[in-house]
Amino acid sequence: MVFIKLLFISMNELIFKTLLIFFILTGQAVSQNIESKDDFKKYYDQYNVDGTFVLYDQSNDKYVCYNPIKKDEPFIPASTFKIMNSLIGLETGVISDENFVIPWDSVIRQVENWNKDHDLKTAFKNSTVWYYQELARRVGGKQMKYWLDKVNYGNADTSGGIDKFWLTGGLRISPVQQIGFLKRLHDNSLPFSQRSMDIVKKIMIAEETPDFTIRGKTGWSSMDNIDIGWYVGYLETNNNVYYFANCIQSADADNSGFAQARKEIAYQILNEMDLITGNDLKISHLTGGFYIFTTYKDINGQPFPSNGMYLVTDSGVLMFDTPWDTAQCQPLLDYIEKHHNKKVVFCVSTHYHDDRTAGLDFLKSKGVKTYSTKQTYDLCRIHNEKQPEFYFNNDTTFIFGDLSIQTYYPGEGHTKDNIVLWFDNDKILYGGCLVKSTDNNNLGNTADANIIDWPVSVNNVINKFPEPVFVIPGHFGWDNNQGLQHTLELLKKNDK
Repeated sequence: MVFIKLLFISMNELIFKTLLIFFILTGQAVSQNIESKDDFKKYYDQYNVDGTFVLYDQSNDKYVCYNPIKKDEPFIPASTFKIMNSLIGLETGVISDENFVIPWDSVIRQVENWNKDHDLKTAFKNSTVWYYQELARRVGGKQMKYWLDKVNYGNADTSGGIDKFWLTGGLRISPVQQIGFLKRLHDNSLPFSQRSMDIVKKIMIAEETPDFTIRGKTGWSSMDNIDIGWYVGYLETNNNVYYFANCIQSADADNSGFAQARKEIAYQILNEMDLITGNDLKISHLTGGFYIFTTYKDINGQPFPSNGMYLVTDSGVLMFDTPWDTAQCQPLLDYIEKHHNKKVVFCVSTHYHDDRTAGLDFLKSKGVKTYSTKQTYDLCRIHNEKQPEFYFNNDTTFIFGDLSIQTYYPGEGHTKDNIVLWFDNDKILYGGCLVKSTDNNNLGNTADANIIDWPVSVNNVINKFPEPVFVIPGHFGWDNNQGLQHTLELLKKNDK
């Protein structure tokens, strides 16, 4: 009887351990601590989409879930598979590092940013499908299947073609499985080298602030005539990690807000959960040494974003426009010194409003050389805004080593003094407030605008710099390079 009892206990232990290993490998929820949040439905309703949101709170071993009935439902991963595809490409040696370039095949595709050579980091950021399709072809079907099985990624089904199985083929993964995969990546417990995982974590960074870092990836495909959208990733704070998966669905092929909804719903939920609120500074890597910093000002009871940019060079850090107020300057300088081990040495403001100039006195007190046009310099004095130390009278090119920064005054628009900056090596147009984000549905503040001349000025910029890879607006997102064209459309609507 004792022998039978011991055997029974051993069998139970074996079953438990087997199940535990299964849960770890497949990403199924071990924790039974699940909080359902039906009130998150409002975020999906505003975009007319269905979906589910799953968040795993690591410190509290707790899941927060909207529409939990779908948390284990498998969907096609679409471009969220780029995380796994990157790991496989690196591990197999098909690509050497994040700077590995695959030349563009000259086929014109629907997304303008895809129509050029890409390396791994830019292909990930722009979700360049052809780059990852070529990567997969070079990996080959046998190695690809081996790694999907080894990682236990979703259902590991590679049917449908080596360059399509994650887009239109048989691969499926659930929101909970996405979180399990991301957790193993964060914990360095995937069967890849530390180097491969470190590179992928680096290119996944979507947003950094002094208080948190978000790594993530979007995805968009379709199943059975239903659009499937994803935003998956994890949020690291000083004392916790939160893994999240937002999966949305829509049968409306004309839903213009679908692309935006993937990330926006996730961010709105993270805000409501007080995980990313109360931060006045956000920093996002653009490309190479370029970073966008976003600061906020309360307008009509809502935080309103303003974009500036900085560039890390051998000569120091160059800044373009300042934070919206002095209180946001020190955290930005602290972040730059901590992460880049360099100091800000130069700043140019693109017009006289306080979202471009408020930090000038602070920067001057830190020994930063500050510049603007003579027109901006005079308008700052007239309107009692902070003034730069130096000014230039005409379009000017600043040289820092091999880098050139070209200033260009195209004419009046958002203000009478607005200029743009051109970085020829990287084809970056920093448009400031002359350029509206494609996220905008109106022209915003036009109190000092010249509505008649504005479209002429925008066309002057288009003619001067016809093929920008990146177009950075003064406010809101920069996910594409269509800001100039979108500004013209808004001005045309304003005319009616």
